[in-house]
Amino acid sequence: MIEVISALLFVHQLFFIAMNFEVGDLTIEVLGIMLSPFDLVVAFVLFVVTRRLSSWADDGNKSNRVVFRSILFYTIYQLLVVLPISTFNLDIQMKSLFRNLAPRLYFLLIPFFYVSWVSRRGAVSRFYFYVHVTAVVLFGLVIFKLAVGNLTYTNTGELRMLWGGAALIFGMLLIHNLALFGGKTNVILLLLGLIGMVFANHRSAYVVLIVLAILAAIAGTKTKVKGRTLVSSLVVLALSFVLLSQIPYVRDNFVSRFETSLDAEDENAAGRLSNWRLSLIYFSDHPLNGSLLSDKYYRANDYSMSFVRPDIVRWAPHNFLIEFLATQGIVGFIFLLFILGGILRIGFQNRADAESLQMVMMVSFYCLFCLFNTNFLNNWNILMLVVPAAIILDRNKKIEDHATSLAYKRAALRRSNISWPRGPSSWWLDRFTKE
Repeated sequence: MIEVISALLFVHQLFFIAMNFEVGDLTIEVLGIMLSPFDLVVAFVLFVVTRRLSSWADDGNKSNRVVFRSILFYTIYQLLVVLPISTFNLDIQMKSLFRNLAPRLYFLLIPFFYVSWVSRRGAVSRFYFYVHVTAVVLFGLVIFKLAVGNLTYTNTGELRMLWGGAALIFGMLLIHNLALFGGKTNVILLLLGLIGMVFANHRSAYVVLIVLAILAAIAGTKTKVKGRTLVSSLVVLALSFVLLSQIPYVRDNFVSRFETSLDAEDENAAGRLSNWRLSLIYFSDHPLNGSLLSDKYYRANDYSMSFVRPDIVRWAPHNFLIEFLATQGIVGFIFLLFILGGILRIGFQNRADAESLQMVMMVSFYCLFCLFNTNFLNNWNILMLVVPAAIILDRNKKIEDHATSLAYKRAALRRSNISWPRGPSSWWLDRFTKE
């Protein structure tokens, strides 16, 4: 049953990442509440996970235990504190309460995949396979749309053939296929990922990719990534940008979007800055729990709008940290720091492990991208966060279990009467005790 649920979640995610522009959102009415199929599956996950989450919170791995307990207490806080207060204090319909509550339960998918999927043999390879297949489908979809003349544009008039979630897929494709991030360089898939980035045409994705490349190069000196690999990866990445810049479509869209990203008067940039400020003002007025289970980020009628351009339409702040502060207050924000901070800290500590390094880069790409977009707790792409996070925790457990096993074997050998060979013996002991 768990395998079936995991498969359904993946199918839903990949379908909506690939077909978002074409089908929009699908909802099903249940007891008068419009829910997506993904939320219905998450409701089942909630039932399954909460029955065992207390035992997972006592995981023998100390670092993992902190993350699982943070998720457990965050879920209890949402269900037993935020939901009742919102029900009695907010003048909104019950269906709105549950619609806004559902995304806050998505963190439960981390322990769900940790136990049900990523611990199984070959799970990481299947995840990479899903990412590759989705990227190829997206690429083929764009080629088809270009062929039939079905073009879509940004609000500033630039061509955008794919939505923001597609940038997450192509970003993860790049991370997996560039040795700089701990894997092996595949030039063909690397070019596919870069062209896909241009099809999605999100400036934040370009910036995040450059930032991650710099961070990976700095961190590479303390990982298994050798200096020659770092240099070759950076050269391949630079040559790929040069090659792509010779394609008219790519050059026109990439250069224009990159230039406007540096323009403070750009409509999108100005809108985001004003909405960030409004959301922070709302947070300062509601510091403890934010707007509870309403989707308010600011109260436009109550604040002076002298600092906001009148032509900017006010919408969600497009920054998951500021949105957490405005909607969940300092309490929800602290839970977020414990959950995400714990996962990233574990992945970084295990950065000598190639899979851990790649997954921490994927989680970092997701989070940095969501500093400028509204994708963080989006049911169309949330698996691109929770599955790498679950893999980080699973790799951490396996690494610690292996280290503990070696320690026991070393201790057993020391207690025995086995004579040690002359000279350095660590290589001999590791070989002798290899599982």
